[in-house]
Amino acid sequence: MISLQDKGTWRANENSATKLDMFFKDNSAMFQLVLDNDKIYIDRYGQPSLQYVLQESLVLHKVLDEINKLANEVDDIEEENRLIQFDDPDAIEQARSSLPARPN
Repeated sequence: MISLQDKGTWRANENSATKLDMFFKDNSAMFQLVLDNDKIYIDRYGQPSLQYVLQESLVLHKVLDEINKLANEVDDIEEENRLIQFDDPDAIEQARSSLPARPN
């Protein structure tokens, strides 16, 4: 997500060891990625523009891709020893379905 700063669309701010704030270029809104011991969640702040909502959705698909890799695509680590584990095997797809836009 830090690499998104190079494109001028997002500005990242590490709020703490477990929180990353992502500010959109039009300053209409921002989201905060929070890594808790037992969950990962996103909070949105502000009144998002349409452009913000679409760009946020694309970024969150990339976040879900990375979480999916950590949880499911690590062949040499036993499932019970993985950094991320889901109670519901459809959790990633459920999160994706709540986003208003999908990448091409």
